Amino acid sequence: CSSDLQELRLAGLLASMASGPGVVDAAAIFELATIAGARALGLSDRIGSIEEGKAADLVALTSDAPVASGGGSIYTRLVYGTRATDVRHVWVDGHQVVRDGALTTLDLEDTMARADAARHQIAARLGIDLDAD
Repeated sequence: CSSDLQELRLAGLLASMASGPGVVDAAAIFELATIAGARALGLSDRIGSIEEGKAADLVALTSDAPVASGGGSIYTRLVYGTRATDVRHVWVDGHQVVRDGALTTLDLEDTMARADAARHQIAARLGIDLDAD
């Protein structure tokens, strides 16, 4: 999600650099990332907009996010004002994968333990003592 937010912002900034500010407005950039992207992939009958019968990925932002207040259109605030830290909840195809800013699909402690075990196995194969100072 964070890279998606960065890509939206960068698309707008690059368009402004190339053709001048305001040539592609934030609403058009948001549309390119949603329904226009789905159309380009030939999937607009299944994704790209929030409609009954379509698969949807949804993001809920914190009410403290710049997008929740301030001037400009909601699209301007979404494209230029939203950061990854503003994301509170995410649903992918109806399944919540982020709750209160934390992944629900990953056991962090288990993943860290498995990564540490793999690090030790690799070090042992290479003859490296990880406990040596």
